[in-house]
Amino acid sequence: VAGASFSTGPGTGSSDAVQALVNDDGSFALQDLRTDIAYHVVVRAPRYGRLRYALPGNLAPGQTFDLGQRSLGPPAALLGRVVDAAGRPIAGAYVRLLGGNADMQRFLEEEAGSSSQAGLNDREVRSDQQGLFTIGELCAGSYTLTARSRRHAKAEKQTIEITSGLTAPPIEIVLQSV
Repeated sequence: VAGASFSTGPGTGSSDAVQALVNDDGSFALQDLRTDIAYHVVVRAPRYGRLRYALPGNLAPGQTFDLGQRSLGPPAALLGRVVDAAGRPIAGAYVRLLGGNADMQRFLEEEAGSSSQAGLNDREVRSDQQGLFTIGELCAGSYTLTARSRRHAKAEKQTIEITSGLTAPPIEIVLQSV
C-alpha cells in the first residue's frame, strides 16, 4: 500500500518507538531493536484500518523476524453519544475502546498470554459538548467499550464487533450519577 508506515515500540508514546516507511513492494526492515523488551507493531496507511501485532520479547541480537504478508483493509469507525440517565449529553466523558484485529497476538507463544501486552490496542477519546464521540481508523475485530466521567459511575463494558470498512451503528452510552 503506497504511503503505508510501520512503527514499533513497547508502548504508546514510548521513547523506544521506531518508525519506518514501507517500500513500494510492501517490505520494511527495522534494525537495532532492544532485546530486553517486548515490542508491538502498528501498520497504517491513509484511508485504511490500522493493524497491530504483539511481538515476542525474546528476540536475540541480530535475529530477524518475518511478519509475513499483512493486508490492510478499509477503515471502520465507531460513533456514539454519552448521556446521563435523563438522556442529557455528558460533555468531556472519557470513552475507551480496547481490542483490535483478531490476530493481533498471533506471534506470541501461547503461554505468554495477553497480560504482557496490556494497552496494546487501547484507544481513548473524549465526548464533545453534545456528548458525541468518534473513534476511527479501526480494523475489523472485536472491541470492548467503556465510558466514565467525574460525576458519573463507569459504564458497564459493551462488546462490539466491527466490520471492515463500515461505520458501526451509533451507540448510546448511559452513565448513572454517583
